[in-house]
Amino acid sequence: RHDSAPRRGELVVATSVTPTSIYWLTTEFFPPETGGTGIIASRLAQGLAERNLAIQIITRQTLPHSASSEHIGQLKVRRIRPAGRMKGVGWRAFPAMLGFIARLAVVLASEARRYDVVIISGMKTIPLAAIPVCRLFGKKCAIRIESPFEIAEPISAESLDLMNNIVGRTLSRLLKHMQKSVLLGADRVIAISDDITNVLLRLGCPPSRITHIPNAIDLAKFKPVSVSERTALRERLGFPPGATVVVYAGRLSRAKGVMMLLETWPRLLAAHPSLFLVVVGSGRDSWDNCEEDIAEFIGANNLGASIALAGHSDRVHEYFQAADLYVSPSDYEGFGLSIV
Repeated sequence: RHDSAPRRGELVVATSVTPTSIYWLTTEFFPPETGGTGIIASRLAQGLAERNLAIQIITRQTLPHSASSEHIGQLKVRRIRPAGRMKGVGWRAFPAMLGFIARLAVVLASEARRYDVVIISGMKTIPLAAIPVCRLFGKKCAIRIESPFEIAEPISAESLDLMNNIVGRTLSRLLKHMQKSVLLGADRVIAISDDITNVLLRLGCPPSRITHIPNAIDLAKFKPVSVSERTALRERLGFPPGATVVVYAGRLSRAKGVMMLLETWPRLLAAHPSLFLVVVGSGRDSWDNCEEDIAEFIGANNLGASIALAGHSDRVHEYFQAADLYVSPSDYEGFGLSIV
């Protein structure tokens, strides 16, 4: 902000006559990826671009492949190899991620004159390359920590189960030590929740380097509607008349607890026959995709009359506006954006 003092929780980027140039790094696929981390990174980056800051996104390639370089809104997005999902695949991810870190380090070092600030979404791999390069070239660097599990699990528990040996766990401990070392080299660590702030403090991160900025939603879109608008929405979305409509919105992944919700549904339905569940989302980008399992479970248990699979939607706010209840069965969340 240039016109007044910053408000609590605002990220302030000081600019001179020459606009600050920012490289935003994320392993999430960014759009067309639809997870919360990618969506928030996109919104924040677009917001900075609207404030006349030069923003360039560097992320991993998608699978199927997206353009290696394109513009999304005011942002230039570059995607570098490897493509596809790396979480939960065990040793197969190791050489691919080493290649990604090496390519990223080369990009940051060779283009050091083109940027002033680096912002990193995620803790697991990018900081291992980005923070040392930023220190070497005198660039400012900030990390957004999306989940305490990024710190607690340098290698996901699912991948460790596939490795299932001493070497894998030794590697995990080594990565955890390396992450802590580079974390302390960041100029600023952005925590999206108090839980993450407490984890950072226990790691020895100086309080003066931690900024608490929760994730946010667009209140122009996510807002209550009038009774007449709500009635029209329920009819347009196909909600059964007189039903008590429950909405789940999010990725269709096992970690989100969707299968637990479905397995519980027959008992809930027996106690409350008017319930109707609407599941909004897709599992396509999740390593633990359970979309097919959900469809099979509904068919096998004759639940088609009380559950609707809406699929991916960019109109989630309308489902919230029209529904009676919202359910979040997730096992854990770094910041439950859908709850907000």
